[in-house]
Amino acid sequence: MSTQEMVQSLHDQVTRHIATANSLYDSGHYDWALFMWHLALEKTLKARMITQNKDRLYIHDLLRLATAADLDLTPDEIDELTEINSFNIEARYDDFKTAFYLKATKQYADQWKSISMKLYKKFLLSV
Repeated sequence: MSTQEMVQSLHDQVTRHIATANSLYDSGHYDWALFMWHLALEKTLKARMITQNKDRLYIHDLLRLATAADLDLTPDEIDELTEINSFNIEARYDDFKTAFYLKATKQYADQWKSISMKLYKKFLLSV
């Protein structure tokens, strides 16, 4: 697979993740919507790294990926990525999932959906 094909594949996945996040959000599944936003940001950062000819990192930590992608982040963006990292709940224990489910109210999801979109646009402009 060429670099262009890898980047296109990741962007296609990101498009599907965002659509899924929006669908989950609209149906009130805020915790899973935020998880999908985490995946979308993760794959956007990985696509950026591929365009920079950097080794692909098989990690999920958005802050580490953004650093590896040489993004100039503000202190607020560092804090935002740290919080969004907590949305990656797929393999966590049930008590973590329950705590995140309770935390992911509509108001919380509204805030973090907006922040995720802002970061996504920044990362896309960097690709």
